Amino acid sequence: MTTRRPFGQNYAWVVAGVIFLSLLAAAGLRSAPGVLLTPLHEAFGWERGQLSAAAAIGIFLYGLVGPFAAALMQTLGLKRTLLAGLVLMSASTGLSLFMTEPWHYVAT
Repeated sequence: MTTRRPFGQNYAWVVAGVIFLSLLAAAGLRSAPGVLLTPLHEAFGWERGQLSAAAAIGIFLYGLVGPFAAALMQTLGLKRTLLAGLVLMSASTGLSLFMTEPWHYVAT
């Protein structure tokens, strides 16, 4: 008697879908500083240069981490690396609720 699996014999499409949604969330989070530039300037009174510097540092670090993420995927595995990245993004986004200074924005 064979057990019927809901997604067929392999879960490649499920994995591809989860990774697609994770990358979509990361891209949305990565593009948030451009949308939030004016509201953060009005709410906190921070200079646009400070806000732009924080966004530039974030984009630089996002690009810098790429090769290391590939190495982590080879050593730790795709699932662990993806989960670690999502946890790190969630933690930094959650901590941004408590920011009061421009350096907090850079850190989160």
